[in-house]
Amino acid sequence: MISTRHERAALVAVAYSIGIITAFIGYTKGTTNAMPELVSEASVASVVAAIPTPLPVEKASPPISYEKGILLANTAAGERVLSFNPEVSKLPVSIDFERQGVHYDEVLYATAANNEHVFFCEKKSTASENCTPFVFDVLTDAIYPISVNGEAVDMLVSVAQEAKFNGPTLTVRDLTSSPAKPWKFTVADF
Repeated sequence: MISTRHERAALVAVAYSIGIITAFIGYTKGTTNAMPELVSEASVASVVAAIPTPLPVEKASPPISYEKGILLANTAAGERVLSFNPEVSKLPVSIDFERQGVHYDEVLYATAANNEHVFFCEKKSTASENCTPFVFDVLTDAIYPISVNGEAVDMLVSVAQEAKFNGPTLTVRDLTSSPAKPWKFTVADF
């Protein structure tokens, strides 16, 4: 079969179009599943963005809710998933959630009276007596690990249950955080 130049040119144009569309689909799939990274004290510029959830935002939603294994924050930017229980929510767990984003059992949380900060503590296994504490800053839409003297810490679940906000500061038993950054504690012994 003999092809004309126009037929060959049309086939090349179709092949390029298919390639471009395939690359576009591959790129958008890769970017929509991006997972947040955790903020380290050494690198404050790499702040974690909370994950937007596909659930519709209702006007009468409380600022923080825990439904079907998912801890949600209702912010001006929309609803954010702060942490989820994969056993209850059936959401997949990737390696990106190794340090933050996944909990087992019920997650412990407390909200500041002005709704600008949320304390939450994630148990990394059902048998664990410890949990990893974080503070979600609603205004910056970022999740910070609780640190004592610049080091991220874990705490007993019984201690995390006593955490509460007193104005802009977070109080955990007899320890009080910085008012400007409620995820930072400076003490001699924790």
